[in-house]
Amino acid sequence: MSDRREHLACLEVVRLVSDYLDGHVEGDVQSLFEEHVNYCLGCERYVDQLRETMRVTGLLREEGAAAPDVRSALRRAFDERSEA
Repeated sequence: MSDRREHLACLEVVRLVSDYLDGHVEGDVQSLFEEHVNYCLGCERYVDQLRETMRVTGLLREEGAAAPDVRSALRRAFDERSEA
């Protein structure tokens, strides 16, 4: 019996996407994530949207960036929404 999982569910992709885009997912989990996104159109769109959001927000100049407490609040809201 293998320890390797066969697939990831969409909810698992949602939970892993930030770490994946930041390069913190490796090995079997990375492979399963990529396989899932390759065959699930909804998750593919979701990952692409987050990728684009990260790209666009990376273009913001530092003086126009939100204060750290605002960024933390936004991150918490995003994480809570992702878990719902």
